[in-house]
Amino acid sequence: MENLLFAIVCGPFAVIATVLNVIFLFCLHHPAEGVNLRQPLRFLLIALIGNSLIQQGTIVLTVLLAFLQASELLLIVSKAVVYLTYSSCFSSSAWISIFYYIKIVPHTCALLNWIKKNIRIIACSGFILDQTVLLTAMSIGTASHLLPLLHPPNSASSPFNGTMSAEDNKLTALLLNVCNLIFFIYLICPLLTLTASWIKTFVYLRGHISRMKQTKESSTSSQLKNQMRVTVMGIVQAAVFLPSCSWTLFTVFVYSTPTFVRIDGNKHILITISSISDLAIIVCLGFSQSVFRLRAASALKRLKKALGILDHTDTGS
Repeated sequence: MENLLFAIVCGPFAVIATVLNVIFLFCLHHPAEGVNLRQPLRFLLIALIGNSLIQQGTIVLTVLLAFLQASELLLIVSKAVVYLTYSSCFSSSAWISIFYYIKIVPHTCALLNWIKKNIRIIACSGFILDQTVLLTAMSIGTASHLLPLLHPPNSASSPFNGTMSAEDNKLTALLLNVCNLIFFIYLICPLLTLTASWIKTFVYLRGHISRMKQTKESSTSSQLKNQMRVTVMGIVQAAVFLPSCSWTLFTVFVYSTPTFVRIDGNKHILITISSISDLAIIVCLGFSQSVFRLRAASALKRLKKALGILDHTDTGS
């Protein structure tokens, strides 16, 4: 993808997502009256929104760097940050899906009941653990890209006379393969977790509502509506993640081949897809999470009240 097309397509999505992330972070720190976020949901939402903000902000920077004569090192680091934060958002969404599955669906398994009692520690610890794995993979991948920069071709100042030794070539290939393997496993696990947990939660809620209708019980409770809304939006999130995850997995397989260089050598397509996917996830959060939805309703109510006062003032004059 050419630089101008990259800026036209990806730039607006990144800017809109950045603005939404700032608004959502404000909502998390100043929730509407009556909204009380419990752990680990608050921690996971802050992690998701924070990583999304860093990702989209870095994408905006990457768009600007595409038109500047930036160093190769700066470009590599900026794109590595985009991949890291995008994957972290993916992981955060997976842990949120696990949290709601454990919270909503009744369990008879002793292990799942134990997880439910300790979900706060398990979710936070698990998220930190998989972030450590992700950071390790990204560090290895970044090192595989930086190593050739230490031996630029036709450089008389290179300690190896401008050429990489066979050992260095093998090391670079090994680092890249290890990174791709870890990254492949890392992407597959959250995708399966998202899909399985949200579908199981949806099936349970659907059956629960059907049973309530058969017994002529009310199925319009606020809690049940919120649970169904969160679940449906979770399934939408999984569906949104599927195209970006599929493209990312494809790039993992062809990364070291001429095919990747020909299709997306500057990684603009991958960055654009991740930006659009992340924006869709943020919009889903806005609809599903009451901390964002109620704050927006409160702000809209204040705006209408202010406009009503203005209209009243204008009429009086």
